[in-house]
Amino acid sequence: MDLNQSINARLNAATAPASGSSVAGFFYIDGIPSKGIWVDLMPVRSWEDIREALEVAFPNAVVDEILMADYEGSILKPFYSSSCDAFSMTEWADFAEDLEGSSLDIEVIEAYCSNFSYASDCEISKIEEAYWGEHDSPKAFAEDFAEQSGMLSDVPQTVRNYFDFQAFWDCELRHDFWEADGHYFRNL
Repeated sequence: MDLNQSINARLNAATAPASGSSVAGFFYIDGIPSKGIWVDLMPVRSWEDIREALEVAFPNAVVDEILMADYEGSILKPFYSSSCDAFSMTEWADFAEDLEGSSLDIEVIEAYCSNFSYASDCEISKIEEAYWGEHDSPKAFAEDFAEQSGMLSDVPQTVRNYFDFQAFWDCELRHDFWEADGHYFRNL
């Protein structure tokens, strides 16, 4: 590989998230973003994992300070601080460990985490407790909620047809629940 090919390969790697991963971070060293790479964060549990990836990508560089400049996947939002290019590795490692044992789809967890700025708000146990399912609209959620709770079970069908589920969402449920990407969560 000649010098131009090497430079192009590094530029391409530096400007695109890790292939196949929807959860990746762009880490760089020594305050120089051109000395950076995208890293798939699903298997990462320590700074040593990031350090090894950077040492492989930049074999002659001294890896002193590691910063994170960007991320792919809204699940990472609570673990990243753009004001100082910092990543909360300890909280990420705990979260990723719990994530492996969760029965929820990654899309549900991403929808939840995209609404928070602090890692402590995105504990897997909280997400599992808060999750109430996926629905096409607030009206559909309100209909399902009414059905599941049995609140209209004693109401004759002829009267039930006049129940305004959109108004039920607007006036009642939206205070106790919130929606993100079609997923509904209870306020805890």
